[in-house]
Amino acid sequence: MKTIGHSLTMIAGLLGMALGLGCTVPPDPVLVSWTYRGEYGRARVYMQKNLSKKKGDRDYLLDRMRLGVVSMADGCDFVADAAWEEVYEVLRTQGINRDRTVASVVLNEDLKLWKGEPFEQALALHYIGLHYAMAGSWDNTRAATENALFYLKDFGSNYNGQRLTNEDLVARTLDKGEGYLDNGYVARESDFTLGYLMNAIANRQLGRTEEAADGFHRAAQTQPELAELIGQLREGTYNTLLVVDFGRGPQKIGTGPDATIAEFVALTPSSPQRLIVRYGDQQAAYPAVCDVNGMALDHMWNNLSDVRQAKSVIGNLLLTGGAITGASGLQNHSEAAAYAGLGMIVAGVFAKAGAHADTRYCEVMPQRIYVVPLQLEADDQSLMVQVEGAAASRMEVVGLNLATSTDTQISSGLKVVYLRLISTGQSPPPWADSGKIVYANDAQPAENITPSLPYILGGYCVRTPHDAYQPPAGMETHGVDVSAQAVDELYRQEGIEMSVSADQWPGLHILEGGNWLFTPRPASAGYMRLFAQEHAAYTPRSEALKAALAQMHSPPPPPPEGPSPEGQPAEGQEETTSLTQIKTSTPSAKDAP
Repeated sequence: MKTIGHSLTMIAGLLGMALGLGCTVPPDPVLVSWTYRGEYGRARVYMQKNLSKKKGDRDYLLDRMRLGVVSMADGCDFVADAAWEEVYEVLRTQGINRDRTVASVVLNEDLKLWKGEPFEQALALHYIGLHYAMAGSWDNTRAATENALFYLKDFGSNYNGQRLTNEDLVARTLDKGEGYLDNGYVARESDFTLGYLMNAIANRQLGRTEEAADGFHRAAQTQPELAELIGQLREGTYNTLLVVDFGRGPQKIGTGPDATIAEFVALTPSSPQRLIVRYGDQQAAYPAVCDVNGMALDHMWNNLSDVRQAKSVIGNLLLTGGAITGASGLQNHSEAAAYAGLGMIVAGVFAKAGAHADTRYCEVMPQRIYVVPLQLEADDQSLMVQVEGAAASRMEVVGLNLATSTDTQISSGLKVVYLRLISTGQSPPPWADSGKIVYANDAQPAENITPSLPYILGGYCVRTPHDAYQPPAGMETHGVDVSAQAVDELYRQEGIEMSVSADQWPGLHILEGGNWLFTPRPASAGYMRLFAQEHAAYTPRSEALKAALAQMHSPPPPPPEGPSPEGQPAEGQEETTSLTQIKTSTPSAKDAP
């Protein structure tokens, strides 16, 4: 039986590998930290650097969903556009796991391509529609929000009238048989109120009045408590629509035997807190339209599969049977029986290790979403929003009037503004409640910009190179060339990028220590984070910029030598006569002998 002893050593290694498959996937701590501190630019760049490359990668869709959410918060529409386009393509593709079904059952659930729970897919489609709404592309908004209103599988409630949890469904499946998940439900229309509202608004903008009315009606049916808000949206007496995110969405964990059942736990509690909005001399409060906690905890919005639990049960049986068979073989000196028992143990451990729930989820989703219709005047300069009782969420929106005056959406009659509020801490960050634009940028009309030098030369201008650079009062350039061409060359020497495209996504802005110069969407949190607070002075990298700064800060040259303009000797100088004067002077007539 010595051979069996060697086999046990080898099998121990295999079991260690198998148990390694059973590790759950925690939220990305870096992404979570940047996002919920309001550092959306750093969150965006982090995701850009860590983006899955191929469609076959397990996290291909998840990474793009993460990137789309943080890019919208950062006001980087050019990045969000690319991310959401790929998400939309995948979500419309059927049978995403078709080629990996066998591997996922035999080895590990995490080998499946992540496509999210149904509620995550619906929220992704909402953001895609919102992204298009901000660009005034209402036909695309309509299409995306329609796709978010898919049918749901409703297994009802328990005997106490409480909605079934995923654990309840697993118990029922074991009791009623494997076919229960296939035929024990009632297909029902979606209760995604936010989707109905955004779809109705899109139809209204497109002149599809009957479809718009139907959407508003369905929203009122799903959430009757929103009747007043839905009435305002239906009437259409508003020219600005705020869509506001708040809180941290629920976390996905594994529960039950061997952590085989996926459940969500709330991180930011659900609450009736309203959103306070103040503009001009008006103030109003609005209820949340979407509670993501509620969606995540309802079994209708979760993927329903008995594979995980079945594998766990089979694993327990295999381990028990294998131990008995193996022990019997060793006692009877039967290598065949011993090996059979060991094989069953290995199979059982692999099955148990792979039985745990896939705990990957989109950890940058909010806890709740508000929709606010406003009638703003052209000269409205300020807009304050804050969730009741959440001081850190206060935000003084700047750049709203700039966006309103320059955006082509005004021709459609409705401006859509998306904001993501801070939900952690005791007070808002400095940029969120400063209420002023500190740095001149490309979204401002030239006539509204106070003359300044470029930021890299100590000024407060981060516009792309132009011919209007001027030093502030009391500051001299001491001969440093600040023309558009000269500044453009300094940017080139510094390695500062300004060409944003679908193939070249921006990194961190120069105001945050990066090497990019661009302007996020006005009135976004990203716009305010960059331009509504003071940043540290720029640190030069190139010799050209160092020399220019040294010249600007050099002491003024000494006064010129020679007589003063009045012909008198300069202060501190003796009266002298130049050689030229001596050579050209001639005696006057009165001096002749």
